[in-house]
Amino acid sequence: MTPAPILMKWSVILALLGAAGCGEAPLYHPAPMPADASALVDASGNIVKWICAKGERHRLVGDANGDAHIPAGARVTVGAYYNQDRLRCLAAASFIPQAGQRYRIDLQIAAEHCTPTIYIDDPGTVIGVRLARGVQPARGCDL
Repeated sequence: MTPAPILMKWSVILALLGAAGCGEAPLYHPAPMPADASALVDASGNIVKWICAKGERHRLVGDANGDAHIPAGARVTVGAYYNQDRLRCLAAASFIPQAGQRYRIDLQIAAEHCTPTIYIDDPGTVIGVRLARGVQPARGCDL
């Protein structure tokens, strides 16, 4: 393949990522929060996780443990984006995080439909997680 078609192919891929709002999303930098006012989201893995802040998506980036701090006690919109092997998924949900809890965002993909699921870590359960309560579907950063 000559350089022009390769460059064109990558331009299309980058445009798709940008159009989805995830490839170029700014990083999320929360204001310092005391532990009793924040929750954690597992930001590790090959799924891009994001939070709505100031009306736009901001990519969640984890610390050394893969955890990103988010505000607790008020409804937030979070989402995830996956793009690999011709499978693309962008989905969002809103919920009220509980202070001190750790959450996981997962994408369920079936019949070309993408749904986010939010779990809360719970070592007392057999699988170590349970469904988070009060989760509502969201469209991007609309609340």
